[in-house]
Amino acid sequence: MQSKDITSNERTFQGILLNTINSLLKDSDKYLFKQIVQEQNIGVDTARFADGLLYSNIDTSKKVLFELKDSSWDATDERLVYDAMIKAFNKGFEYFVTGTPRQLVIYKTFEHDTTPNERKLKIYDISNIRDNQLITSTLFISQITKQLKVFLKDLGDIVHDIREIQWDSIDKYFVKKLSSYILEGSADMTDVMYARINHDPNLKKELKKYLQAQDIFNIH
Repeated sequence: MQSKDITSNERTFQGILLNTINSLLKDSDKYLFKQIVQEQNIGVDTARFADGLLYSNIDTSKKVLFELKDSSWDATDERLVYDAMIKAFNKGFEYFVTGTPRQLVIYKTFEHDTTPNERKLKIYDISNIRDNQLITSTLFISQITKQLKVFLKDLGDIVHDIREIQWDSIDKYFVKKLSSYILEGSADMTDVMYARINHDPNLKKELKKYLQAQDIFNIH
């Protein structure tokens, strides 16, 4: 169990995600990439660093830029997507990825007459964690490892023009967006609700009765 004195943050997530990706790339050549490097200096004005830069193992001209945030962010947040797109655009990278501990999203960099978020190709749900302190858990690493295998295979095929990936419908996009907001909100509310319920026996009793009546959970 992680010590309460240790705080996980954006850099923690970046390190774990990139280390997991590199482990997968080392173990198999089916993903068509050789390595991902953290905090690579790409020399783009004042925003000179990419959180991650993924290198092809068959074409040195092909690289994918990663911009990553902690669990308080949405992976399709306009600020995050725009910053990543500008870096990728200025360096001529055809694709970029935005991500949080819950999601990774693949984008095309160059697409005329579209907004940055209209350039998304696919959203990958890589875990269901709600706060940064779970980033170092074995559960989180297990969840992202499984999903990264699918993500890396798709990304390799896209980048190397092997096949096209059709992104999910607009309905699925809004469901994912809503789910992200609910997770963020519930993370902030959980501690407060837990303390209130456990210090108010009547509230606890009434809540159990309500959940039983609504058949939401099987509560004994």
